[in-house]
Parts: sequence; C-alpha cells; structure tokens
Amino acid sequence: MLHQYNKVASDLRETAEVVCKVQAYPRPEFQWNYGTNTAPLLTSNEGHYELNMTAENGDIYTSILKISNIREADYGQYTCRVANSLGTIKTGIYLQPKGPPEHPSSIKATEVGHSYVTLLWEPGFDGGLQNTKYFVSYRRVLASAGDETLAPDCYGTTGIIPRRSNGEGWQEFDCQRNNPCNVTSLEQHHTYVFKVSWLKLS
Repeated sequence: MLHQYNKVASDLRETAEVVCKVQAYPRPEFQWNYGTNTAPLLTSNEGHYELNMTAENGDIYTSILKISNIREADYGQYTCRVANSLGTIKTGIYLQPKGPPEHPSSIKATEVGHSYVTLLWEPGFDGGLQNTKYFVSYRRVLASAGDETLAPDCYGTTGIIPRRSNGEGWQEFDCQRNNPCNVTSLEQHHTYVFKVSWLKLS
C-alpha cells in the first residue's frame, strides 16, 4: 500500500519536501529518481538533496526527499520506487511552482436539518498556498412546495471572492478553513444550490 502527495509546490530558493509513505513487510528500500534520469538521487555534500526514512508502528515507512534552495531545473516529476523481497512499486510526484489552489469539487450534503446543511467537498491541491479559507455561496431555486433537498453537484468556482449577496440572490457563508462546513440560517421547505470558492489569506 503506497501513499504519496501527487503534487508538491515550492517557490524558487525555498525548500521542498517530497514525501512517500508505504505500508510494507519485510522492511522496504526507497529509491528516488528525477525525470527520465535512471541514476538515483542521493544525499549531496552541498546539501541540495537530503534523504531521510522513518519507521512507525504497523510496518509504516516514510521516505522524505528534501530539496533545498529550489532552482528552476528542480521542477518536474520525481519517482519514488519502493522495493522489498516481495516486489516493487513506484509512483510519480510532481514538484511545481506555487500557484492558485485547484478548484474544490464533488460538493455533497452529509447532513440536512430544518435550517442548516452540512457540506463536504474535495478541496483539491492547495497549490502550496496553505493559508487559504473557504466560502460557500448559495441561493434558493424554484422547487415544488415541501421540497427540502440539495441541488445536484455544483463544483467550486475560481478564487474570486463572492459578495455577501448580489442581484442574482447569491448569499455567502464564511466556512473559515472548515471542511465539512455547517451552513446555517437556511429557510425551511426550500431548495438551494451551493458552490464552494476559496480565498488566499495574506
């Protein structure tokens, strides 16, 4: 069983940590490669690359490739290869410059009450900008009397800050960094459509 972050983001001259975690028995060996180069990456004397491995209970092993003083040439795909006597697995992890987070997606209601709904969504890759928060925009839509359901999936918008309300009837609920988010003060017996957006905090 192999776990990894498929994307990592870091600005130039910063330090990035590319993480590869596996559950394996017997104890595995890790090997890191960059791009199409078959030569493994090793801890370097100048400190540009540093490799560390840790072991946890449950036969969980983690390898961290630390890349210091990021250069333009460091961006690209890194491959984590894990091997023991039972076999070999590998996965690719992409290092890229920091940028806008990916759009939230797959929003769904996990709980619906008389005046609230609890929403859960897939946040997407944070773009390396961890200091972000979410907003839920919502509005009532026409429906048959007595309906109290969540409209079909309405995926995340871009990073534009939604207004508290506008001419189209959209309202805004500040979720801070909470996912799932409990949206309150809804009216009973109405159908709503929801969408999630994000905001980078300074």
